[in-house]
Amino acid sequence: DKTDYTIAISYDDPDAAVLIAQALYENYIKYVDTVVRDRTLLYYYDRFTAGIESSQISLSYENESLKNNLELLEGMQKFINIDDILDTIPDIGEVMIIESISNPEYEKLQEDILIKKQTINNLENTIRQNKDNIGHIRAEKEVINGYYETGVLDKQKTTIINVVERHIYQLNSATSGRKTGPRHVENIMVGAILGFVISSAGVLAIHFLRKE
Repeated sequence: DKTDYTIAISYDDPDAAVLIAQALYENYIKYVDTVVRDRTLLYYYDRFTAGIESSQISLSYENESLKNNLELLEGMQKFINIDDILDTIPDIGEVMIIESISNPEYEKLQEDILIKKQTINNLENTIRQNKDNIGHIRAEKEVINGYYETGVLDKQKTTIINVVERHIYQLNSATSGRKTGPRHVENIMVGAILGFVISSAGVLAIHFLRKE
């Protein structure tokens, strides 16, 4: 959808009126761009803050779970007791040599521990990145606050491009070439004529009343 706005300026000098309209347009672009920046930064500030809080909750849970798994791993046998296995095998009169058998539960727990360590590492990176993003947002907010105080947006300190310039553009700047402000001579003439008409009507009304 496209919306058109018309800026009409009445001024003694038509050329000066065009310059005023142009200045209003440029200031409007700066203001809208700054407001959009401000609202966008607020949105992402809330989003990154919520992300940090959520990641910290998950990180606390994963750290506690990792701690429990490590304690469980310390008390678990890495290899299965061979004597116990031999006791369950029927005697077939043959000699069986078994060096060692890995405990599958031990291996499964090791795998879970590695996964949890990777998850913890990812959560810590996410928290660190979100904190960096919030730091950038605060720096951008300082630039916007400076605009609200001075009316000037310091483009040297911001990394955000103009987000509205491509969507708002000036159609034309036209002037009629004649004065559009108050016409004092014409106003005096109109006032004189109206005064004459009103005074004449008053004289006629008084004359008529006296005659009656």
